Amino acid sequence: MPHRDGKRKAQLLKKFYEEASEEVRRESSAPPPVEDYCTEYDSNYQIPGFEVDDEPHTKRPEH
Repeated sequence: MPHRDGKRKAQLLKKFYEEASEEVRRESSAPPPVEDYCTEYDSNYQIPGFEVDDEPHTKRPEH
């Protein structure tokens, strides 16, 4: 006597497949944009008028 899948099992498998597919689509969607936030560096170490030297590695200390 061959084993056959019933209608209920086929419906459940279809439902689970659709739910899994939807979950994968939701998880793979683009993440929300990153919002600006205040850090310790921003609040304590920013000095008005200070300019960063972009080439410190090219300068040699004088002896």
